[in-house]
Amino acid sequence: MSNLCNLSTQLENLKNKALCLTTVMGPENANLRATIASDTELMTQLKDALTNDQLTGEQLAELLTDRVLDPALRSAQQQQQSARDALGKSFEEAKTNADRLTNSYVLKPRSKRAQAKIKFDTSILAVTGIVNKLAAVDRRLTRVTNDINTMCYDNDSTSDEDDGAVDSTDPTAGAARALKAQNEAKLLEAHQSKREQLTTEQQHLQQQLFKYFDQTLGGWSAMSKHDKQKLSLPKINKQVTARDITDAFKAYTSHRAAEYYAILPYINYIAESYNPEDGTYAEAPDKERKYDAVPKCLQPAYDLQSELLFREILSCIGQAEMAKITSTFRCGVNKQEKARTAVGDGVAAFRNLLAKHGKNDAYTITDLEDRFSAAPHDFTFGSPARKVQNLRAQLSEVLQLGVKLKASQTMIPIIDILSDRHPKFAVVLHQYTNGGQTPNDCAITLEQMFSDIEETSSNIERAVGSEIWQAQAHAYLASGYRSS
Repeated sequence: MSNLCNLSTQLENLKNKALCLTTVMGPENANLRATIASDTELMTQLKDALTNDQLTGEQLAELLTDRVLDPALRSAQQQQQSARDALGKSFEEAKTNADRLTNSYVLKPRSKRAQAKIKFDTSILAVTGIVNKLAAVDRRLTRVTNDINTMCYDNDSTSDEDDGAVDSTDPTAGAARALKAQNEAKLLEAHQSKREQLTTEQQHLQQQLFKYFDQTLGGWSAMSKHDKQKLSLPKINKQVTARDITDAFKAYTSHRAAEYYAILPYINYIAESYNPEDGTYAEAPDKERKYDAVPKCLQPAYDLQSELLFREILSCIGQAEMAKITSTFRCGVNKQEKARTAVGDGVAAFRNLLAKHGKNDAYTITDLEDRFSAAPHDFTFGSPARKVQNLRAQLSEVLQLGVKLKASQTMIPIIDILSDRHPKFAVVLHQYTNGGQTPNDCAITLEQMFSDIEETSSNIERAVGSEIWQAQAHAYLASGYRSS
């Protein structure tokens, strides 16, 4: 009975504390307030029942389990789940914010040149890091080699002096000379071991530098290391393209990192830096300003390597063509920029060959736009795959120069024509009927569509034979179709 009285007293104390707790809770804890109020009511009932001897021990245990323990367990489980949901929601929000930041306008490269600049900065950082390490190893290697040479010279001099002043009657002096010779031999061996270690480290860094260019700059590692080619530029005329010039330099510089490691990042950057808005390429470092834009650790090598490249270009194109870029000329879409190559500056010569002869002025862009506006008519007869092949080179120029083609003038008329020629084209090309995500600049989407046309054309030919294209009497020809 005394135990029940004690329990009654404890319930009274607990009820009072619960009531105090509910007075300080805010409105956001309404559910918990309701639970405490319900439990307070329960504790009042228990106190009355215990005082009047209306409950047995089993009834008390069952009542406490149903009204206190089970609700408390469910509440704890709900709180645990709520915490998990909140944590998951916070993670998803953080991930969404990170993705939004990554894809934001601020971080996203806004032009082809911006993308090329990012690659260039990364390349310069890697190259200067390796070159600085190489310079440090070279300095240590020079010191160790000088120490070895000095020790060998001193040993030879001491040996000659000892040979002239040998006192066979003094065993102490002989022992001292032997000990000295032994110590000098150990020291010399340690220096030689250090020189071998530094030489190995030097070779490793050199290989690391060469391997970096093989793996990063335009996939040049695909070429065999034994296939070094001489520089062979296409004939400079109105038909030459920027791609022709760039490909020639890539073929020449493949696996020549040992010769051109300091200028390779600049050559690659210039090749990829074309700005279609004004028809210009990124500037090369200025020889007349002693290449002050080049990191100091690269400047001596850059100067020598750029001179070497200049001579190679000169021997390839001749003095007459070189004179066209060593004298001042105008370039750009509207010939708005002046350019000139300093004698001996191979990197600037490469840049100005692209600027002068790379077919990147307003006339070239207009010609390409006109060519693709007329392209739909090509697909009214003959093999569609062959028509695509005929347009591939010009589409590469469009992509290189950033020419903006309109889907309404190119893609959609081609889709209409081919859909009439064979129903398979209507099914495959349906995804392109809106002109892709950028219908007013559809060159990339057009390239994807060309691939689908080639594949579909090949499938049709396998099924019915290639003669289908010659046998067709196309509706567009009969109706007098003209490309817009």
